[in-house]
Amino acid sequence: MSIETYQLRIRISQDLKDRLDESAKTSGRSFTAEVNFRLEDSFYVQSDREADFYIEIDDLKSIIFDQQELIKSQQSVIEGLTKTVSYLSNQDKK
Repeated sequence: MSIETYQLRIRISQDLKDRLDESAKTSGRSFTAEVNFRLEDSFYVQSDREADFYIEIDDLKSIIFDQQELIKSQQSVIEGLTKTVSYLSNQDKK
């Protein structure tokens, strides 16, 4: 079973070509194989970043929920203190 391939002509800087050539030599791949490898790999890296992003969103949602619960608790304490101050103020007036 052969994989259908396409020829693609693109323009890249000489510096990028040199780096790709060097990387291909180091990895033992042809220039074309190196470019293909790096392009394929970029999709996996992007996928990993997206997964990390969604994990971070879930973490932030959890933090927000915890902070909302803390605020509710603090509001309850403030209401209790307000009632106490009001009660004590009324006692001083008597």
